[in-house]
Amino acid sequence: MADKRPESWKIVDGKLPDDLRKILEAVADERSRIVYPDPMVAPWFECPDYERTSMGWRMGGGEDYMIAFRNWLKALSENELARYRKENEEPDGWQGFYEYIRS
Repeated sequence: MADKRPESWKIVDGKLPDDLRKILEAVADERSRIVYPDPMVAPWFECPDYERTSMGWRMGGGEDYMIAFRNWLKALSENELARYRKENEEPDGWQGFYEYIRS
């Protein structure tokens, strides 16, 4: 089986090679089409196997979810946040999460 890697993805004169740029644009476009429910599911319910400090929140689907969740949570009014917090209490290991996001 032939190796299909490009000859070079070296940045030249500050520009990405066209094939790499197209791949990155496609990935960004795909990620931008993800639609999450409103209200969003608290991270500890969405991925119950991930601890708060899990690498899963910093890579791949977990990262995408956490970015979207943070943006969604920051957009809540104080009343909406209070209601959400009451319905989705932070479990052990997640204490202070809401304050951290809103700070």
